[in-house]
Formats: sequence, C-alpha cells, structure tokens
Amino acid sequence: MKFQRREKESGQVLVILTLGIVVLLGFAALAIDQGSVQIDRRQAQNAADTAALAGALAKYEGGNCMTAATNRAASNGYVDSDEIDVVVDCNYGENGSYVHVSINSTTTTFLASMLGHDTVTNTVEAVALYNSGGGTS
Repeated sequence: MKFQRREKESGQVLVILTLGIVVLLGFAALAIDQGSVQIDRRQAQNAADTAALAGALAKYEGGNCMTAATNRAASNGYVDSDEIDVVVDCNYGENGSYVHVSINSTTTTFLASMLGHDTVTNTVEAVALYNSGGGTS
C-alpha cells in the first residue's frame, strides 16, 4: 500500500499546535492574575483582622482605638492611598462595643487588562468585640 501526500493538508499540525500554545498561555496568564488577586485578598484580610484586634485592645487599655487600628493595618502594608482604602469604626454595633475595620484594596491585572479588566478590587472586613470586663474576643 502506497500513501499519497495531499498538498492541501500540509502544515495543519503547526496551526493547531500554535493555537493550542496560545490558549494554554492564556489560561496560565489568567491563573497568575487570579493568584495575585487571591494573595492580596488574604493579606488584606490578615491586616483587617489584626487591625480590629489592635483597636479593641487599645479600647480595653484606654488608648486611642483609631490610631492603634490604623497603625496595625499600616504595619501590614495597608495605608490609605489611591489604591487602598482603610476604614476603622471604633464604635460599631450594639452599644459601640465592637471595632469594625474595612479594607478596600485594588490589584492591577496583567492579562485580564487585555479583556477590559485593568484592576480588581478586594473588599474585606473584620470585627472585634471590646468587652470592658474581659478584654477582646
């Protein structure tokens, strides 16, 4: 049996392989974008958690809740700027016995910017209870 080569079909594998590589690189780039957004979200949540606890501890010790919470968020890399918004409420909830910290953080994307999403904003919140009889919880 003799095989005949069809001239119309030469180079198909090259086109399919090129398209496959482009698709795989696209998925990899989107995964990198998603990873950087998730890292920022986790770091912002950690900053909000520690800031709320620091604010509640400052209230318990008679210090300045707002300053303590803001400084703690700043020590974790979250300072009010164009891309980051840190909001601290030291008299939150029932009888003002909670400290509420909210952080909005904007992350710049790489590949998603080609799809029209230049930035992604993470919003995280944390609440700590100030209990004058027993500290924080």
